[in-house]
Amino acid sequence: MRGDVRIVAGLAAPYLAQGLAYGFMGWVVVPTLAARGVPLADQAWVLAAGGLPWVAKAAFGPWLDRHRRGSGQRPDPRRSVALASVVAAGCAALLGTAAASDHGAAVAVLAVLWLVHNVALALQDAATDALVLDVVPPARRGRVAAALLGAHHVGAEAIAGMLLGAAVGAAGLGTGAWIEAALVLLLG
Repeated sequence: MRGDVRIVAGLAAPYLAQGLAYGFMGWVVVPTLAARGVPLADQAWVLAAGGLPWVAKAAFGPWLDRHRRGSGQRPDPRRSVALASVVAAGCAALLGTAAASDHGAAVAVLAVLWLVHNVALALQDAATDALVLDVVPPARRGRVAAALLGAHHVGAEAIAGMLLGAAVGAAGLGTGAWIEAALVLLLG
């Protein structure tokens, strides 16, 4: 039983990180941009850039499988999850810097960073899904899927929306982004 809890917690951590990123952008960064007078079209462009990798995610699974098998070893998605987490954390740190800057070029930079951030998170998601298939018996996958979805919501609403939102209110957007980056790195 104890091993099962550790496995589910390990699988849920990347989902918590994904929820954190989603919540930070949706509940903290976009409202901050709106408060600064950034036009709605620019806000939508930033959000749309982050959605593109999730549309392409269906292609990531086969790509990851080919990439993992190219080493001649048994496929191990944990390396892909870890690498994607590092990239996502780096982008998260830069997101705050771009969002804290003045409007103009900063919105374009923010959109590109959000795109790269979401490429890393979508790759992390595909690798985590592969890991679930590798380590969770079919009879348990429904409950594990519920735990993963719950972790995503905790990351988005509780951690990003409430805690990071409070941190941004107290110390600024850049500080909130650095906290998010550290959490994404720790959770990945």
